[in-house]
Amino acid sequence: MRAAIAHMTPRLDDTAANIAKVCDLSGAAARDGARLILFPEGCLTGNAFPPVRQPALDAVPDSFAPLIETARRGGIVICAGFVAPFGDRFNVAHAIVLPDGRVLFQRKAACVNGEPAHLTAWPDPARAVFTLDGFRVAIAICSEYGLPHVETALATARPAVILHPSAGRMTPDELAPHGARSGGFHAQCRRVVELAAAEVKSRGVPKLSANPIGFDGHTWWPGNSYAVGADGVVLAWIPGENDPARMKPAVSVFDLPEKPS
Repeated sequence: MRAAIAHMTPRLDDTAANIAKVCDLSGAAARDGARLILFPEGCLTGNAFPPVRQPALDAVPDSFAPLIETARRGGIVICAGFVAPFGDRFNVAHAIVLPDGRVLFQRKAACVNGEPAHLTAWPDPARAVFTLDGFRVAIAICSEYGLPHVETALATARPAVILHPSAGRMTPDELAPHGARSGGFHAQCRRVVELAAAEVKSRGVPKLSANPIGFDGHTWWPGNSYAVGADGVVLAWIPGENDPARMKPAVSVFDLPEKPS
């Protein structure tokens, strides 16, 4: 299966622009033969730490009409993150936009320490599984990956590929001064990928991960997106950045060589 990972800068105050950027990057990946593209958590709305700044999209197909058309035209599955209203708070979710016009939704079933208090977990950890080119695909969003109740849901889903949209914010004092890349920061990014590769090899299931990058209007995001095959081989890596000048949208297209079981 030919697939793609992407990272991009979401804007808290311009969901329409975020959707347009996802459409542009998805179209580029489709023209390079990708059948699936994974975008970061919250890429359509941003991830605001103050609740008054948090945009949201309703988890209904009408909210994703431009993505539906892009998926249909390019024959590509678009997996893009957003924040949805949930009671008096919000829930992080991922839209899975299929080329036949259907839209599935994966809700994040966990919140851990350090996440904004206005975000809350979805009570049902079941996975929204879809099949593409013979591969069963499931999503685990950011900090819910590896938690026991989500692992149980993944075991039930039996995916041949796991998508792991995730995040990791930076403070301004962690950004490189004067636009210089920190060797320590780059090594840290590489170490994240190495640890993921070891975990994927142990699990035996390929994993794709995509992270937001840039400044969304409140928070800095460093990126660092990657894809790892079932044997632990890194298939794609878009390194993280702590230099704002290098925080650019990017897509990497690659082939998953493993055959589905």
